[in-house]
Amino acid sequence: MELEELLDETPDDLAALGALAEACSDLRDLPVAHEVWRTLLRLGQDEAWVWTQAALASFALADLDAAHAEAAKAVAKDDTQAAAWAVLAQVIERREGRAKAWDALDKAHRLDPIAHPYPLTLDDEAVHTLLAAAFRATTPSVRRFWRGVPRQVHLYPDMATLRAATPPLSPRVAALYTGLPPATPEDPQRPTALLVFRGNLEHMPSYEDALDELTWALEDEAAAWLRES
Repeated sequence: MELEELLDETPDDLAALGALAEACSDLRDLPVAHEVWRTLLRLGQDEAWVWTQAALASFALADLDAAHAEAAKAVAKDDTQAAAWAVLAQVIERREGRAKAWDALDKAHRLDPIAHPYPLTLDDEAVHTLLAAAFRATTPSVRRFWRGVPRQVHLYPDMATLRAATPPLSPRVAALYTGLPPATPEDPQRPTALLVFRGNLEHMPSYEDALDELTWALEDEAAAWLRES
């Protein structure tokens, strides 16, 4: 709030804009964060780390074209930008497959192996095993909610579906429901399917992290129907 008040008086204050962009990124207010990162670029902050931050926000907002262009700008200016290489890898993998993305994946990993580990290897059977473990880790009400809902394993979510939400959903989601939540939680209607995304689970740092992420996704997706949060 203080930054916004300051920017009302001096809208081109680069330090304030940078602080606001970082704060919005931390708060996951990504539409505003991306707008501010792009404002910094327009005002002459043509630096690799700013391009990287813009690319991260664009990717989180499911804008693969912008994410690719911004990440490419970042590594062209500074090829040690590990996060920018990771964004490039994620975009290329979704469009052309992991083999085409491997050079960028490898660069990100070598620059920052903790933040950007090599992907796990999960086949559909392993995903179903992971899903069964995630169900066991959820609350009884969540398990009851998903009982009987068909389960489908996909590589990655459909980008148009992600962009249709307001704000757009992250391309990194572990699972999504299909269907329209009812007006009241008492309605017996359930999702038409549970979609689980193998590619995103493979990009978790470990099997345990993938299990935690999938468990959280099952609970979060059910909350939209159960009105629990």
